[in-house]
Amino acid sequence: MDGECGAWLAAGLLLLVLAQGALLLSRRTRLKKWLHPMLLVAMGLLVVGFAYTRSPTAGLIFAPLMALWVGMRLWMVRFCETCGATNRRRLPLDDLTHCHKCGAAL
Repeated sequence: MDGECGAWLAAGLLLLVLAQGALLLSRRTRLKKWLHPMLLVAMGLLVVGFAYTRSPTAGLIFAPLMALWVGMRLWMVRFCETCGATNRRRLPLDDLTHCHKCGAAL
């Protein structure tokens, strides 16, 4: 991997970390609903891009795995409209009906 590609990957990782911090500290549900899918897709692209720079075969292997991971994470996380809490499913087939923090219906 050349230096320019590594610099782009490091800058992308830094932006993802800063955005993740904003996501964790914010109580605004609209921001979380807008930012969360973008962060997941960006993280998936970053991992696939890093793997592809190492070996094109590895990039092709990681692409469907990251797509599955992003889809699962999008499906497993919901945000409470009332308090802005992040609610995660404990098990993949659990049904999220109420907020774990304030008890409001999701």
